[in-house]
Amino acid sequence: MNITKIKALGFPITLKITKTSQIYGHSSALRFLTNHSDHMYSSYPKITDPSRIMAVGSTVIIRSYETNSKSLANHLICEYNGIDFAVFNSDISRYLSQ
Repeated sequence: MNITKIKALGFPITLKITKTSQIYGHSSALRFLTNHSDHMYSSYPKITDPSRIMAVGSTVIIRSYETNSKSLANHLICEYNGIDFAVFNSDISRYLSQ
């Protein structure tokens, strides 16, 4: 799955998580999808809040696509358990599928 295919399907769209992941970030404006891993080379710490952890097969709602945001790179705006977060272009194929 890539951004071109997602845009062609239109918004909103529901997609599935393909890798165990987490919504990381404390500010509602800067939440984004990362690995849920405690590996020593992991970029972000593993969180324990179950409402922000997504298992394989969980569904997320993709609401829109943002470009030229002042705080984040190009990304999808998604929702899971009532929490809004970003999925960066480079992570789309890593975490999402139809």
